[in-house]
Amino acid sequence: MAEVDTLDRVRRAVAGLVSGDRAAWQSDWHRLGRMPSKRTVGLARLTQFGVAEHHTTMTLPHLHSTPMSAMSLTSTADDTDWFVASALSVLDRDLRLRDADDARIWRELAHARREDSATVRCRIGVSAAFENLQRGIEPPRSGRYNVHYFDDIAMIGGVAAGLRHAGDARAAQQSAERFSATHGDDGLWAAQATAALVATLDGSASIGAAVDAARGALPEGSWVARVVTEAADAAEAVEDPRARAEVLQRSLVDPVYSYTSIAPETLGLLLAHLTGADSAQDFLLGIALHPRHQDTLLALGGAVAALAYDAAWPLSVPQLPELDGVTIAALRGVSLERIAALLAE
Repeated sequence: MAEVDTLDRVRRAVAGLVSGDRAAWQSDWHRLGRMPSKRTVGLARLTQFGVAEHHTTMTLPHLHSTPMSAMSLTSTADDTDWFVASALSVLDRDLRLRDADDARIWRELAHARREDSATVRCRIGVSAAFENLQRGIEPPRSGRYNVHYFDDIAMIGGVAAGLRHAGDARAAQQSAERFSATHGDDGLWAAQATAALVATLDGSASIGAAVDAARGALPEGSWVARVVTEAADAAEAVEDPRARAEVLQRSLVDPVYSYTSIAPETLGLLLAHLTGADSAQDFLLGIALHPRHQDTLLALGGAVAALAYDAAWPLSVPQLPELDGVTIAALRGVSLERIAALLAE
């Protein structure tokens, strides 16, 4: 394994997360928030027309007069915004990167969303938690008392906690506890497991040790622990990534529920493919074959691959981009290079 210092490892993990975030098919849909509202309205009308006429030509997010940068393949998307928001919480910073208590960032975002929801676009569970915070309901109750407490976006925060505490899975797990502001129970436990996984990998441990650390962070008998075990059992000894994805898709992924941001499933898929893969390409192909979970899974996979498979990634990473503020307008222009440097301190 190539020798790289802490900052290099963090930068590579962030670059992997950004690339995976942008590669997910959901990314362009999230980026509609940066475009005029008439674009979204027109897209809905064209979609309804296609359904009514039984067309197979699908209408997708498009630019018209919007600058090409709005859909650049090197731009950031929603998960990257929430990674930075989570990193600021882990770093005890506010939206302006000033020193603050760990919950300040979530209260700022909750207030901004109440003033103008278009400036803070978020998952259903995060929205409910923000409403709780605005009503004076404090963590952990703010994250637990909402219908989507299990959403997987907190796992993105787990990456930030893990990078902050390289080599110390327990400290990373404890740091991720602050995501109780927006998540509870299985959503929070999946974030803590992700933090333990990333911290262990960032400490140059083996993949097996990192997966064990992640599973060790899950309460015995919990929904998320049960799903992770089922995923591991289903994928055991399945070497081909396409066959592994097919087995997991049949045995693990719920095709009935309309929302797919289910943390137990996302964590189960991530760990099962990481355990079974023999290369970065194998791992990334496997997770890419779960389209319903790509929104968060590809971003997580990009970060994890950068840490788990050093030899498959370049020793140097191009300049990390500034945030586009796709979902959090106040973060537009924030430098990911600065966030990476702060996490590596």
